[in-house]
Amino acid sequence: MAGVTKSQFDSLIDRHFQYEAEDDVDGVLSTLVDDLTHDLVGWPDGASCDKQMARALYQDFARTALAFMPGMESAEAEGFQCI
Repeated sequence: MAGVTKSQFDSLIDRHFQYEAEDDVDGVLSTLVDDLTHDLVGWPDGASCDKQMARALYQDFARTALAFMPGMESAEAEGFQCI
């Protein structure tokens, strides 16, 4: 991301996490480059190597993430953050 200031990058990351919190898959994808490698450590399907694979990951994540977080009953549970 040559030529991007720290402030611009921080804004991009903030938008990315906000889209995750809202389960807005298209929004999340808009914050990613086209030639991405997205590796969510421990995710059973492994790394995503393009936006279509990332789309599937985020759609699946919205449905199953809480299974990886014992004690979390819902995405709205106190203190939950998508990071």
